[in-house]
Amino acid sequence: MSGFAVAAEAHLPEISALARLHHHPGGGAALTLQGGDLNALSLGIRTPLPDDSGIAHVLEHCVLQGSRRFPLRRGFAALLDGALHGHLNAATLPGLTVYEIACAHDREFDRLAAIWLDAAFHPLLHADAFAREGWRLALDPPRLTGVVLNEMLGHRATPRAFGDAIRAALFPGAAQGFDPGGDPARLPDLTLAAMRRYHARHYRAGGALAVIAGPEPEARLPMLAHAFDTAPGPVPDAPAPP
Repeated sequence: MSGFAVAAEAHLPEISALARLHHHPGGGAALTLQGGDLNALSLGIRTPLPDDSGIAHVLEHCVLQGSRRFPLRRGFAALLDGALHGHLNAATLPGLTVYEIACAHDREFDRLAAIWLDAAFHPLLHADAFAREGWRLALDPPRLTGVVLNEMLGHRATPRAFGDAIRAALFPGAAQGFDPGGDPARLPDLTLAAMRRYHARHYRAGGALAVIAGPEPEARLPMLAHAFDTAPGPVPDAPAPP
């Protein structure tokens, strides 16, 4: 099945679906759900956190600002305004970044899925996208600003910040204890070069899980196989210091 091997199969009576887990030779996996009229794609990437700088969150925003096949600046905003979709969004969670699409129109779903997959594995990661989506120094008046920085300042002003504090106390110094959205005080520590290295290390077919739903989810396996086959290969670990 387009290079995928069927690893498991199960009925899901709660949603009247048949689920199959397919493994890709490169280490990626696609879980296809058969049943229902709405096409949907959820692409999850393992993104372990190294610190509180918001690196995975800023990268999530920058990934959607143009890619190799679709080099449109502010691509996410253009899709929100001009695409026929039921759901289009992304989220950064502790250890996982998810890119989601839902669309009832088959051709439009295939177009959006192609854009989403190319964005994940082949983003341009321009400096202006990093400055706009992550953080930058504005001069009139002098202040730090940026989409993610402002999002997280707002987040810290809500009760949800208690959950971050509890997680940090439970897992001090561990990946699960870091703030997936980013600590506003630490966001200015993040650099474009560090974000690009992070993408090169973690956005790989071997670290991806794609969930496909719709009337004929198997028909989308060739598209996923192409995305995984053309994704950058694994980055070797740095040699241990002498």
